[in-house]
Amino acid sequence: MNKKGNISKYVLMVVDFIALCVICFLGNMIITKDVHQFDLAFIISTLIISASKVAICYIFKTYSMLWKYSIRRNLLKLILISVSIDVLYLVLSMIPAIGIYTGMRTTIFIVVVLFEFAYLVISRFGLSVYFNRIITFKEDLEASANAKNTIIVGAGSAGAMVLNEIGVDPKYGYKIVGFVDDSADKIGKIISNVEVYGPIANINEIVKKL
Repeated sequence: MNKKGNISKYVLMVVDFIALCVICFLGNMIITKDVHQFDLAFIISTLIISASKVAICYIFKTYSMLWKYSIRRNLLKLILISVSIDVLYLVLSMIPAIGIYTGMRTTIFIVVVLFEFAYLVISRFGLSVYFNRIITFKEDLEASANAKNTIIVGAGSAGAMVLNEIGVDPKYGYKIVGFVDDSADKIGKIISNVEVYGPIANINEIVKKL
């Protein structure tokens, strides 16, 4: 991953950490309806839980995979990690001998999990769409810049088929600049915004002209 990719990865980790903290606070507010119940122990436990989720996702390299191909595949992994940690802390908070305070009751846990699921799905699919468009746009731009001017010999159905196959997609690296044909009825006409030249015997002069 290049330097820009590393920056994007760390920015996403920070965004995830903040979002997960906010989700925990919102879950507690919705269930308890009490803003004043956010004591120091609850705040610390929320920070630890959120940091644990981001750290484990980082360890499993879910932030390091290619945006274009891996976001959908990693979504399930992200959700499983997040929910597993929530379950772990919920179970630990129910064991008095361990003495871990999370401030998370079962009802709060359910709300938090639902919010986390919604956040992960929306954010990852949003990133997938965004990066796919950016990458596709850059690839098309590079292909268009490096495209070779190309003339199709024959302006019949076969030539039109070739134009439709390779002329409309920049990834093939061809820029169709004209047809060349011997038919007087076709010379000078426009087929799909591409002019027909001719006759074929003059193709060298036509190439120089285009």
